[in-house]
Amino acid sequence: MFTVNFSIKTKHGANWINNVEPRIYAAIKRGRGLFFEWGFYRLDDFHSVRYCSKCGRLGHSKAKCGETPRCFECGDNHASDNCYKAECINCKAHNARTGKHEKTDQLSKERKCPLYIEEINRVIINTDYGVS
Repeated sequence: MFTVNFSIKTKHGANWINNVEPRIYAAIKRGRGLFFEWGFYRLDDFHSVRYCSKCGRLGHSKAKCGETPRCFECGDNHASDNCYKAECINCKAHNARTGKHEKTDQLSKERKCPLYIEEINRVIINTDYGVS
């Protein structure tokens, strides 16, 4: 019926990440939530993007990273501990590669990063819910 993948702790409790069969997913989405043991639980889609904890880039994990370790604040080759220069590693590299001028005044893992938003939208488009 459904499987629990993992949970994410929040200040108000936890968010549980589950997989469900397509027909169950469709029924839950129509009802906007789920009644379970005297409680109502709001359900929403969860989409994630791989984020490397070694180089700070999107799209891969530390295990598959071929880059040298980088500062997550600015992308330079030093420890993040004492860096106060917030520049998005991903947008900075994207601008250098393409000649575009994406804003770089956010950190690479922030949800307002244009490349993070683009990656999330790509995941959403490519998600097969099995429901027509």
